[in-house]
Amino acid sequence: MRKNDDMPGFTPEAGGQSAQDAAETFLTEAVAAGLEPAGRGFPQRALKGENGAVILPLMTPAKQTTKGPGDLVSERLVDQLVFHPLKGKQIREAQARKRDEGSFIMSLMQVSSGQHGPVGAMLFDDLDGPDFMAAQVIVSVFINPGL
Repeated sequence: MRKNDDMPGFTPEAGGQSAQDAAETFLTEAVAAGLEPAGRGFPQRALKGENGAVILPLMTPAKQTTKGPGDLVSERLVDQLVFHPLKGKQIREAQARKRDEGSFIMSLMQVSSGQHGPVGAMLFDDLDGPDFMAAQVIVSVFINPGL
């Protein structure tokens, strides 16, 4: 899913760095490559994308499994997710579909990232805990009225 080949890779396990140190190193390299941090409230490793989008480099790539014609199963590794700001209609529809808060946030994560349906749910299920929580933070910032 990498859209910018100039973006450095984010691999906290490389060189025995802590996730915090890896995020700082990654951010320094990303800024040097001309990318900007997403800003206040977003995870430290999140970057600004186009049109208000936020790019989340994953600490650990996640598997996305799809089934094609003839039951052909394919897998690919996803190393980043791109989240787009949400519109009121998308939030209202997620509220109508999902009654409990956890399902509501998951629905917003899927809509915001374009990872819909069972394939999107399986991708989010395969995220490591810190990546999953970072995705939740991003959509939470998108819907925070700043009060």
